[in-house]
Amino acid sequence: MLPNGNFSPVFKLKSGCIAYYPRINFTFSCNSTVFKITKGYVPRSDHLSTWRCRFVTNSLPVQNLFSESSKLIVQVPIHNVTMTVPNGNLIYVIENKRSTFICNTSEGYPEAKISWFINSKTPYNTTDEKEVTKDSSQLSDQNKYPFSVESKLQLYPSKNYNGTRIYCKASNVGNKVPVTSGRKPLLYVQYPPTSPHFYIDSLHVPVENVSVILNNTISVFCESNSDPKSKYAWTLPNRTDIQTNVLTFGNVQKEDDGKYCCMAENWIKTPDGNITKRTNESYIQLSVLFPPENPSLYYHEANGVMNIKSLPLKVVKGDSIKISCNSTGNPQPHSQWDGHGNDNEIKYTSIEKNRTILCKATNQMNDTLGNVTHGTSETNLTIHVMYPPTEPTLLFSTDTIPEMRVSKPLRIIENSTFTLRCLGHSDPYPSYHWTNQSVVNNSLIINNTQRHQSRHFTCNVKNVMNRTFGRQEQGTNSTSISVDVLCK
Repeated sequence: MLPNGNFSPVFKLKSGCIAYYPRINFTFSCNSTVFKITKGYVPRSDHLSTWRCRFVTNSLPVQNLFSESSKLIVQVPIHNVTMTVPNGNLIYVIENKRSTFICNTSEGYPEAKISWFINSKTPYNTTDEKEVTKDSSQLSDQNKYPFSVESKLQLYPSKNYNGTRIYCKASNVGNKVPVTSGRKPLLYVQYPPTSPHFYIDSLHVPVENVSVILNNTISVFCESNSDPKSKYAWTLPNRTDIQTNVLTFGNVQKEDDGKYCCMAENWIKTPDGNITKRTNESYIQLSVLFPPENPSLYYHEANGVMNIKSLPLKVVKGDSIKISCNSTGNPQPHSQWDGHGNDNEIKYTSIEKNRTILCKATNQMNDTLGNVTHGTSETNLTIHVMYPPTEPTLLFSTDTIPEMRVSKPLRIIENSTFTLRCLGHSDPYPSYHWTNQSVVNNSLIINNTQRHQSRHFTCNVKNVMNRTFGRQEQGTNSTSISVDVLCK
């Protein structure tokens, strides 16, 4: 049954054909075996009505013959389908978040099928439309007649849906071309910021660690993908915030070393009209590369390792010592003693003389952009070897005899005047003392000698050796000479 259509039941009769004039909207025709009635308009009220044909015989006795009954199904085509949720011609959705769309048909029978489509940004060309019906469900009240159908689509839009249009189509009976919803809203697919990426001089930095050489200048760009576009802010190691996506380091110093955070944020409108802030952030660790500092020098002793803060390093002749050097830099430098292989330690088993040795420190600085710089520094270490006094030398002189070295007993004529000078060699210089004499320097003057003054004269020398590290040590020595006074 179609509205305004014809219903044409056919009834097989055993014999003959007789007709009564039917009611309005009916036409009648028959032949010897077929009785045919046509109804010009079928109303919805005829739905599920029962129809049958009665045949009255011409012979006596008159008989009424009835055909089998037929139930009339009145089909009602839908006229339209309408997208009821959401409202508007621009729909804000969020990437990969559920968005609900609802379409309702006009009343019809049987149940209409509703299909959903995404048009790929060409609204006047349906050949590239994408069907998304699989994500929908239908609901209808089939206890009513006729009834409308509601379809609910749960869409999880991707970025590719941005700028496309969504709509539904429906058909049940008589719709050779499905009816399409009149409203085809535009989808605006929003998405929060992705994790920010970093660029230096248009070069993508794939790692979190960024190396820059001391005193250089770089600019780090922070970039995130989002819709709507993001705003950016940098947080510095000292918790200061800078509202920009470009962080410039001019004349980089060691104090700039640290962790920097770039945060991207945008504001997303939900389908229900609320506005929410969405953020994402990434970090870089700025590593400031710098050449070696002047190497520090160290003295190793039983109690530990001591920093040599003052030069020279004072030791005593015959000492066994161990010294080392180290430097700081980024990357960590390699330190070594010049002329002593590749080692930063030197051992002297029994040191005998003064010396100056050189410690060199080197490193290679490779920054993120591929620049290479070699750094170097050096420090000299002077080792001052102290020693106790040698055996003193005695020098004899008078007013008429120049100073001369003496070692055998002296013979002096009575009433003569002479001088004995004592010389001792040591480091540091020694002090002098004559035994049983009040003289405290190295020269002893004997005036107007008398015969009873024949005797021994002893010169004592002493020094004090103060090591830079370790105990103090005292060195001593002495020498003697006999003086005989001769009579005239």
